Amino acid sequence: MTSGELLLEVRCEEIPARMLAPGSRELATRVFEELMARQISPSEVETGFTPRRLVLVLRGLTEREPDREDTQVGPPVSAGFDESGMPTAAARGFAKRCGVPAGDLERIHTDKGEYLAARRHIEGRATIDVLSELLPRILSEISWPKTMRWGGSDRPWVRPVHGIVALLDGEVIDFELLGVHSGDTTVGHPVHSPKPFTVRNAADYKRKLVRRGIVVGFEKRRDALREKLDEHASRHRGHLVDEPGLLDRLAAICGIPGVVEGRFKKEFLSLPREVLVTSLRDHQSAFSVESARGQLQPVFLTVMDRSDDPAGRVRSGNEWVVDARLADARFFYAEDRRLGIADRREALERLTFHERLGSYAEKSERIRQIVEVICDELGWIEEKRLATRAAELLKVDLLPRVPALAP
Repeated sequence: MTSGELLLEVRCEEIPARMLAPGSRELATRVFEELMARQISPSEVETGFTPRRLVLVLRGLTEREPDREDTQVGPPVSAGFDESGMPTAAARGFAKRCGVPAGDLERIHTDKGEYLAARRHIEGRATIDVLSELLPRILSEISWPKTMRWGGSDRPWVRPVHGIVALLDGEVIDFELLGVHSGDTTVGHPVHSPKPFTVRNAADYKRKLVRRGIVVGFEKRRDALREKLDEHASRHRGHLVDEPGLLDRLAAICGIPGVVEGRFKKEFLSLPREVLVTSLRDHQSAFSVESARGQLQPVFLTVMDRSDDPAGRVRSGNEWVVDARLADARFFYAEDRRLGIADRREALERLTFHERLGSYAEKSERIRQIVEVICDELGWIEEKRLATRAAELLKVDLLPRVPALAP
């Protein structure tokens, strides 16, 4: 076991994917900075998260804070002693607040003159005591975009807390957060491995979770998921359509990097590539698969928070939803094609931009005139024709379907 190792896990109900990485970073940053300020300097920081847990591991922590000398400045010397040289009420009160006898007060010179001062030797606290005070405060102060209350608690947090693991070199760091006490016990997946188990340190914690299929480290989980997605795509002699950000999104909504492969009707391949790929990505968080020649296959790949799907229910459920989504996409695409973009311009006259500025048709005309002036100033000729045409069509996308104008 690594000496000076902190293991912290906060287990809760599912946190929205977009909040996980920022929340994990804030937790790690604040704990690190506050420990550095106390000269309990971590040499290594490791973070992790799944939808149901935040994890922080720090290594190289010292056993305790260093001792320090504290100097507090009190009243001016002139106000600290009376004419007979005895301490005044001001000096006695200052000494009492500092916990030292009035006779031990010192005189120091400052830019403002001579002042009384109290020097104290403060013994550093044990790191485990510092953490028991520090961790619940920082956890409760994380700036989540949205929070909620539950039970009888009057303090909000991102989601209801179910358990806390807090260990320093295997010893429990005692504290309470939102009615839940820290300990050395956690669980795996709430459905597939809900039986509690104890952990001794970070290595033991990760090893036991991996046995249950859970990968806490985001990067490792993302890499494992990418490898599995590529394996599935290669079975169809193809590869994933590149979707920046989608892999991160999928890795954030699972603890177990499982992959579900589904198929959809070949007739949907008649949709434009952009419509098909966008519908799968945005509505189902699914990758499209294309051949080496760039032809889309009637296959989609997405994540499932489990290692297998023996009954095929996850697959069939996803296929059912994908078919419905693509049927909607086909319908709206056909509706959008009933009128050309240019044929919709007159409908902009019925769409008010501002009560004092007229319709969107008038706004579009003003944009066109501005574009003409700019092009003339720049000496653009061919560009002017294209730019003014773009200005004329700029706002027609606000009316994707205008049945009343259909021929």
